[in-house]
Amino acid sequence: MKKAFVFDFDDTLAFTDARVLVLGPNYLNSGIGGAALRIVKRLTPAEFNTYELQRDEEFDFSQFKNPEFILDGKPTKLIELAKQVHGEGHDLFILTARSDSVAGAIQGFLSQFYIKATAVHCVGDSGFDIARNKRKVLLTIMESYDKIYFYDDDAANVEAAEEIGVKSYRVKNNLSVTLDNPKYVSSTNKEQLLKIILDDFKAENPKAGTMTFQQVKAVLESRYGVETRTIGDFFRRQLPSYETVGGNKKKMIILKSYQV
Repeated sequence: MKKAFVFDFDDTLAFTDARVLVLGPNYLNSGIGGAALRIVKRLTPAEFNTYELQRDEEFDFSQFKNPEFILDGKPTKLIELAKQVHGEGHDLFILTARSDSVAGAIQGFLSQFYIKATAVHCVGDSGFDIARNKRKVLLTIMESYDKIYFYDDDAANVEAAEEIGVKSYRVKNNLSVTLDNPKYVSSTNKEQLLKIILDDFKAENPKAGTMTFQQVKAVLESRYGVETRTIGDFFRRQLPSYETVGGNKKKMIILKSYQV
């Protein structure tokens, strides 16, 4: 079976400092031709996905056309999956809302992790309906593969892909929790922490159907500095919300309901 893996770029494989600028009128410096424009907001990719322009506002994507922001970017946890599938010999595509001018920079970013994309598809120059434009590219890719896996952080893009039969995962890289004191973790933080651990594990191990209590315990200790005798005790109030299998020594949390 010939497979292809298609990844969005921003907030899916990489975090960058690039922002979508929202420009609005600056009436204090207006001239004969009307009000000048000023920056009224700076949006992250996630914020841009849901932002609605107000009266007299417009978007400025200049930072997303600057290759330096890409080359200085930081990888997300999903880069490990990209490395894995590329190493297994599967074709890997990038499908991004950026413009064609940064396709080379994206390949340059990937090369730092020994990944070479089969192609970098940039749909940012094709209009504002990004989900529709990505769907068109996916339809083209589908013609050459038996199975496609698509990863994107935007719900609209994922929904558009699922409508044409593409196995799709919504990436959630923006979850975070700060533990001021690892020896005392509030119930609210525990709830967030367990979800993050499970989501991260699913992203890093997409074929996994379960995560053992021992694996959760190891992550708690290595990533968050939290030491506990048992996961059952530490997440006592949170675990009833999850389906588990196995006995006391091999207890596992079922991941089947999780999105990457």
